[in-house]
Amino acid sequence: MQKHPKLSLIEHFKNLPDPRVDRTKDHDLIDVLVIAVCTLLCAGETFNDMEDFGKAKYDWFKTFLNLRSGIPSHDTFNRVFAALDPQEFLDCFLRWTQTLREAGLVLGQLKVADKSNEITAVPQLLRVLELGGCIVTVDAMGCQKNIAKEIVESECRLCSGSQRQPGNRA
Repeated sequence: MQKHPKLSLIEHFKNLPDPRVDRTKDHDLIDVLVIAVCTLLCAGETFNDMEDFGKAKYDWFKTFLNLRSGIPSHDTFNRVFAALDPQEFLDCFLRWTQTLREAGLVLGQLKVADKSNEITAVPQLLRVLELGGCIVTVDAMGCQKNIAKEIVESECRLCSGSQRQPGNRA
């Protein structure tokens, strides 16, 4: 694994290209991204949740974000995330989560294909996470044989050169 310097969420996202036209930038991109990620980490799910969470935690966010135009509206969150390059966002997010892994936390997110569900996406996501020595939790839908196999195999991939085989636990 390539070691990433321990940087804050802001540091990891500050160079993410802003796809918006300058005249439409009432809110700094980093403000939108940090509020959004914090909302999701606190079980928020929607753009409305992001706006509500931002307003509820305004005083706290103001201690480290610019918020020159206040908290973005749900429509602003929607427009920004619709315009962002998903791969570039994922790259920044994964770099940040890798720094968290050193503290024992691994986070990941992957868009599910249309007319699909998380059962097909979870194995794909597991392949990009470094899970050696980690406890993996998933909800009931994630309790599938192929997902369990992927978790066990991810541990074995990290033990390159080892005699361990998938399913053989030491």
